[in-house]
Formats: sequence, structure tokens, C-alpha cells
Amino acid sequence: MIFVQVDDNEGHYLKTVMDELFGRPNFVTTFIWQKVDSPNDNKVAVTPDHEYILCFAKDLATAVLKQKHDVSLLDAFRGRRVSQGGHGMYASAFDRITIEPGKMNGQPCIRGLRLTVRRIVEAVGEYRSREDLRTDYPDLDDEDIRQALGYAAAMLGDQIVELKTAS
Repeated sequence: MIFVQVDDNEGHYLKTVMDELFGRPNFVTTFIWQKVDSPNDNKVAVTPDHEYILCFAKDLATAVLKQKHDVSLLDAFRGRRVSQGGHGMYASAFDRITIEPGKMNGQPCIRGLRLTVRRIVEAVGEYRSREDLRTDYPDLDDEDIRQALGYAAAMLGDQIVELKTAS
């Protein structure tokens, strides 16, 4: 296997050269690496914040590619501190979040119920009070809601989402 890193300016040219050197059938994939993650990226309209890593095999038919075990957010942060809005929270704080491939398409749920973290976050925004929310979702308690919001925040990281201003 060979991995070659390049920016936007030369990416397509490099792919063409590599196709000729290794043969198009030996192309494995292109990895996209976001090298910059900063609010300063918003100062200009277009930022050069990605690099591309092309991967080719000498002979893809005989190459050994091993699939890495898919680590969920819960497993990846087990025992590690997860930053949350300037405060720290340990991944063990997500002990009510369950991910089961055969349930709800593998989406994160609360305590194995068919109630996704996404739906809880949506419901928190839709209902005027927690009491109204619990009327429609009697199985939820405050800790379920706290963990769903914390998990959602951990999944978002520090992404910047521009919102349209009201006119």
C-alpha cells in the first residue's frame, strides 16, 4: 500500500499519475483530512482546510485490508474526559445510552428503549416544559434527558453552524 498526501491544487493530477503508475484497478480510496478546525476559518469565504490522501495497492486483488472494529463514541471515550461547553464530563456519564445494531437502525437510544437520542433532543426543543414532555414520554426521567443532551453535545464537538439572520 502507498498513501500520498496532496492538497486541492494537485489532487486530480496526482490521481491521474497514480492511475498510470499503479493501474486504475489498484486504486483503494481517497481519505479526506480536515486539517484545520477553527472559528478563524470563517474569516474568508473559501478556506483551504482539507488535504487528500490517495491510497493505492501494488495489487488490490492480493492486498490484505482489515476492517477495524467500529468503536462507538461510548467505547472510544470510556473512562476519558469528554469536553462539554467548557465543563468536563466522563463517558461513564452516558451509561443510559445504548447502541444496538438491530434496534432503531443502530441509532443511540435511551436504556435500550425504542426512543432515540435524536428524538429526545427534538422533544426538549418542542415541549414548553419537562412536565409536558414527560406526559407524552412517561418512561423518561431527568437523567435520561441530561444524558441525551450531553451525548448529542459530545457528538457535535465544536462545529460551527451558520444560521440565517431574521430579516
